[in-house]
Amino acid sequence: MQLINVIEIPSQNCIMVIREKRVTRFITLNNIVYISSCSYLSVVHTTSGEEIIVSKILKAFEHSLDGLGFIRISRSIMVNLFYVDRYEAGKRSMLVMSNGMLFSVTRKYSMCFSR
Repeated sequence: MQLINVIEIPSQNCIMVIREKRVTRFITLNNIVYISSCSYLSVVHTTSGEEIIVSKILKAFEHSLDGLGFIRISRSIMVNLFYVDRYEAGKRSMLVMSNGMLFSVTRKYSMCFSR
């Protein structure tokens, strides 16, 4: 038996404002594919291939983007559900993005996909 769930992704016309030193960036949420993190630095990856380095932890993005179509899949990756192609469950659960990128989904975060 196949189970079909519908996930409502709110309008992503919202704009994220990122202030870093003397530069303020305005990024439309639907232009963000995923956000990666390493220690106290995060990298916002956009549809144009631009990588914006921000000195914020991923948890700060998680709180700011709560309910706006973004989901955390590991300690260091948060993805925009709009760009997720499919989720492959298994021993090593994988998330396949619409651009072909593969991300491993950790056990802790895979519960979001198995409901």
